[in-house]
Amino acid sequence: MPIFYTVCHTVMGFALWSVTFLVVPKLFTLRWDEVREKWGWIVVLSLCFSTSTAAMNASLVDIDLTGSSVIQSLGPLITIIGSCFIEGQRYQMWIWIAMGIQVLGAGVAVSDDLFEKSANASQQSAVSAQLAMVGYLLSLFSMVIKAFRPVLAAKLLAKGDLTGGVKPPTGFTPLVMAWMDAFGAIVVLLPTSIVLEGSTIIHHFNTHGSELRLALIAGSAMAAIYNLSVFALVQATDSVSYTVIAGSAKVLLIGGAARSEEHTSELQS
Repeated sequence: MPIFYTVCHTVMGFALWSVTFLVVPKLFTLRWDEVREKWGWIVVLSLCFSTSTAAMNASLVDIDLTGSSVIQSLGPLITIIGSCFIEGQRYQMWIWIAMGIQVLGAGVAVSDDLFEKSANASQQSAVSAQLAMVGYLLSLFSMVIKAFRPVLAAKLLAKGDLTGGVKPPTGFTPLVMAWMDAFGAIVVLLPTSIVLEGSTIIHHFNTHGSELRLALIAGSAMAAIYNLSVFALVQATDSVSYTVIAGSAKVLLIGGAARSEEHTSELQS
């Protein structure tokens, strides 16, 4: 139920930020004239979140976290290219070199694991190989779409201090952006999930209701806070700096995932 999981994340975010606006109305800085002016960018940004997250969740059904993370590590190059064309930014050669090193380092972190899987590929059935290919394609699609997200966010986000009583250049603050992002994703993904996953959702709630509810609440809360932190970090830095920071954390993630899988295999053998 990858789409349903994403819907739960966005519903939690939309509910949390809506309550925040009701409790502290001054935080809702959205200006409707700006929405009419930039509605196209807003729609594209919401689609980036919903489609990339759903594709990522779906890919993990057929491939493991290690392989998916290696593909996601290619994101910085896509982001810096998008920043050049969409934001009009220009970067020195050493930044391009640093991006390349980051991508290469992420791949090297799990290279042994990938080569081992390639050696065992002949033992897989044709169906398993096809499912793995679908998983990698979904992960690649998610990576490309997700890489453009911070670029689009940087184009819309307000720059400036919102705590000192100074009116921001625009009403697109991280909190407002997270709220709009969640709303747009719900509009797209909720009907899609009902049509494609309705019977599966009912079955899982009937068989694993209590465990599933606890997992959805905990996971959705973390996902909502993470989504807000993405916009806040992009506003505080820029799209490429955010990608570098996120990529550095991903190197630790894929290295830890590879090590965890290796340890699990040793215990099973």
